[in-house]
Amino acid sequence: MNLSERARKLNEAINQIGHIDGINQAGGLDEDQALLDLAENLLSQPPFQPGSQQERRLQARLARLALQASPQQAARHRRRYHFSTAMRVLGTVSLLVVFSMLVIFFFQHLLPQAATDTPQPLVLANMTPSAIAPIPEEIIPKNLAVVPDACTVNAPGTFLGEGLINTNIPKTFAGGGMVESGDFKFDLWLACDARYTSDLYPGSDDFSELNGLGLVVGYHYNGPKADGTLWDYAGFEPFVRQKSGASPVGSSMETYVEHGIQFSGEIVPDFSRQDTALRFVYFGQLPGGERYGATLSFVLQREADGYRPIDIQVRALSASELVNIENQDPSQLPFVTRSPIDQYPKIAAVREKLVAWQNSLIGQPGWVYVKTGVQSPHQGNTLYGGADAYTDESWYLLDEQSRAVASINQTTALDGSVLSQNVYQNGVGRDLTIGNTYENEPFALDFIGSLLIWLTSRARTGADFQLEEITWQGQNAWVFTNKDTFASPAKLDDQQEVIAVEGRDYVDPLTGAYLGHETYIFTAGGQEILSRRNINQVTERIEEPPAAIMALFSQEPKPYSPPAAVGNPPPLGFDPATAALRLRYNPGDDFKLPTYWVGDVYAGDYLLGRINFGWVPGGRCQRSSDGSRIAFLYDTQSNGENYSSEARWADLSDLETIFQPASQVDVHSITLFWSPVAPLFVFTGCLQDGSQCGLYLVDTTTNDVRFLSSAALSVWPIIWKPDGSQLALVDTTDREHRFYVISVDSGETIYEGIFDADKWQIPANSPAASWGVRIPRGSEEEGGCFK
Repeated sequence: MNLSERARKLNEAINQIGHIDGINQAGGLDEDQALLDLAENLLSQPPFQPGSQQERRLQARLARLALQASPQQAARHRRRYHFSTAMRVLGTVSLLVVFSMLVIFFFQHLLPQAATDTPQPLVLANMTPSAIAPIPEEIIPKNLAVVPDACTVNAPGTFLGEGLINTNIPKTFAGGGMVESGDFKFDLWLACDARYTSDLYPGSDDFSELNGLGLVVGYHYNGPKADGTLWDYAGFEPFVRQKSGASPVGSSMETYVEHGIQFSGEIVPDFSRQDTALRFVYFGQLPGGERYGATLSFVLQREADGYRPIDIQVRALSASELVNIENQDPSQLPFVTRSPIDQYPKIAAVREKLVAWQNSLIGQPGWVYVKTGVQSPHQGNTLYGGADAYTDESWYLLDEQSRAVASINQTTALDGSVLSQNVYQNGVGRDLTIGNTYENEPFALDFIGSLLIWLTSRARTGADFQLEEITWQGQNAWVFTNKDTFASPAKLDDQQEVIAVEGRDYVDPLTGAYLGHETYIFTAGGQEILSRRNINQVTERIEEPPAAIMALFSQEPKPYSPPAAVGNPPPLGFDPATAALRLRYNPGDDFKLPTYWVGDVYAGDYLLGRINFGWVPGGRCQRSSDGSRIAFLYDTQSNGENYSSEARWADLSDLETIFQPASQVDVHSITLFWSPVAPLFVFTGCLQDGSQCGLYLVDTTTNDVRFLSSAALSVWPIIWKPDGSQLALVDTTDREHRFYVISVDSGETIYEGIFDADKWQIPANSPAASWGVRIPRGSEEEGGCFK
């Protein structure tokens, strides 16, 4: 399966539950990147006269950037090319659903291996404790944990220090350093934190083979822009693997991740038998194939109470050292291993059958055919026009090393109509549906990897294991259940509170054939909802795909166009003002890097119409107090320049008509704010030439816009007095955070004072203190059009 199809499947998985204000973030939405590009553009402009309107405009835009940035995501993965706040809204749910999709589609691909030799880069910083005398061979540590006094290094003062404003990043380290290589700076650090534990599932970020010890690694690229993808690879040798990619390549990019000490899923190290030398490799590959990277090496020295990392070294790797470094023999391990599965005969028997079944399929060169029925009844697949049932077919050509060197994927609706087609051959993947072409490499085919990891996890933790045989889809099957219960409920887009997600894998007890997978959602109300079901209908070796399928290798991709809206219009007399709204959206012009997004708006099950929301899906939409109108921000952006945001609105009874009352005003507010009693909304902004900055009011009964006050620019929420006669806001361009109360009728400033940003408190002597309304802060913000 080629890169494009993997991305589509990942997006599809996130579509199932990744929503912010009910808007699913799909297709690689990159709002954070646009905001960062905006900041770079503004900062590159000439200095401003302090206190000038241009200076205030700059401060407002940068404040908006800071407000919209997602520190929760930044702590885990500060890629400028990542999904925005959707994963934060239902993070726990989405991790499990995305994980099941990733296992099948994502962890299978290698990268081009081209490299050129470069001079040995300079080590700029290196911090390591001195070595301690070796412990005699016969001493076995009583704790599988790092010894506490090994963690004596404070937060590094390199670029990773930027991320330490987030409390999720570890604060102490055993050692590490930063090196330069070409246009890259690499930071690699051994981090100490109680979150790293062997008690977790091996696939989770915080799982660690050594309690209390993990890694914080990252790079900063400061080189020329380029088309194509910057890929990063990481892992302990011999398990160096592709991790993620960003495209196009910008002139200033950075990313860092943090996780426990981890190896391949089924590998269980035994550090107690000898002092163990480990080497972690991290490198980036540019679109031309040039590789730059670094390594963090150390020795786990045994002590009576645990393990101490010593001889911690960080150094740059030359290009010759990076050639084929991701293709090392995984059987050549730097440590002794143990097999917990051998202690559990039932688990061993299941594993033996699974491996035998898979080997019968991939053990020889030739074609393998897989046909899977997919059901997604809870939420249809937006990539396929909301279809909730369809069929995936894949054909893989394997070489002597059991790698897929060519593949074809086709998804069809139940009536046989084609929904998507993808091909991969000769190192190039082509999505025939959306018109994209990608570089790709042969990849390992694995149907059972996630289940084998789960079995190993059950064995190593000593958890009770009972083989349960049931009837599933008309045949006998073993069922393996993995349930994740949440500490606090999470809300789906339909506002149901989810308390747990459960994955179920099914295996033929006679042959070991993998039969399929189901994901269930458990609500606080006691419902068990089927979110997704994959039924493996056919998995077999074949001589060759049908001629019509083989012909896809020579077919040219079609230009991309968004799928047609699906749904019935509302009946005569239907009032959408009282109905809950939901949104399905797709890229408008280009699937990979769209310049705008289209969204289909539904009231209940009725399709109201399609809206062009601009560069941000859903346009941070807000709904009027009577429910009859919506207002949204239409953002435009081009290569990080000429970023603008315009206020637009529509009546739900006629979404074909989009009103643009203030096309000459560039909005600075994070969103738009409706009056609680009238069809009016307000925002702050400036004219496009940077003049007349302040508060604007739109009357949707006349579509008139009025400049209300020059008192303040704000990216924080604007609040209304409950009777709609006054409103209040904080000037976020002012370091003192001056607080204003404004008359809606006259625009007169009724009150001016200081807002206590630390306590987040309205001045006690202001009129707004008696309104019974507070300024929402961060996650406290409510509203939005789509539930």
